[in-house]
Amino acid sequence: MISDLRDLSRNKGFVPLVAARFVSNIGNGLSPVALAYGVLAIKGSTASDLSLVMVARFAPTIILMLVGGVIGDRFKRNRIVGGSDIIGSVFASVSAISFILGFANVPLLCLMGGLFGVLNALWWPAFSGVLPEILPKASLQKGNAVVGLISNFAVVIGALLGGTVVTFFGPGWALLVDAISFFIAGLLVWRIDLPPLPKKEKNSMLHDLKVGWREFSSRSWVVVVVLAFTFALKRQCPCSGRWRSILVDMDLATGLSISQRSRLE
Repeated sequence: MISDLRDLSRNKGFVPLVAARFVSNIGNGLSPVALAYGVLAIKGSTASDLSLVMVARFAPTIILMLVGGVIGDRFKRNRIVGGSDIIGSVFASVSAISFILGFANVPLLCLMGGLFGVLNALWWPAFSGVLPEILPKASLQKGNAVVGLISNFAVVIGALLGGTVVTFFGPGWALLVDAISFFIAGLLVWRIDLPPLPKKEKNSMLHDLKVGWREFSSRSWVVVVVLAFTFALKRQCPCSGRWRSILVDMDLATGLSISQRSRLE
């Protein structure tokens, strides 16, 4: 893995991208722990309130991810990813400060989570196209493996830190660390110098959405993989029915987003 990282780092932009994913995913590991403790610590809140806050974060992503894929085809992807992270750090900071100053409430957290979910709908499709613009096609498999491994490692570190920070300092400060991690990651990705977008025929967003669906349905392997994961989640996910439905919809939306980008390759 070290040798792969050394080889891949010769490609301009790869190191900042990996650093951004590491920093950001430490925050991603922190935030679920902090949010769970924080919401349940609000006077009168219940587990249903926590579910509501989490659903508010996921629902816009599910609904708008295809739109995010179309937008990702029209603008420089690193700017969408970086800008989403930087703006998202503001929403995360509002949630953090609300806990620190003692005015946190479920409607506010749902609002901040919903806005963050909209940004995620832009972030995911755009991010899937950043690495192919940095690495040559022959190095993509190694690059994806390295980025995925480092990202997962960072999430584990973040989860471990999350419990510690929440215990000693409170959920607000843990969420503030999450916000700072998003801001740093956003700056790192924003500054990557990607090649200019290729010139292409200008079509309406609705046209691009229709093309994306056609590309998805025409690739049997994508359809099979998405349906298989959908079935697996419904049968094996240990969470409640509400969460199973969310995860299944996320899987379907991700498959459609992949197909939206694949038509460009």
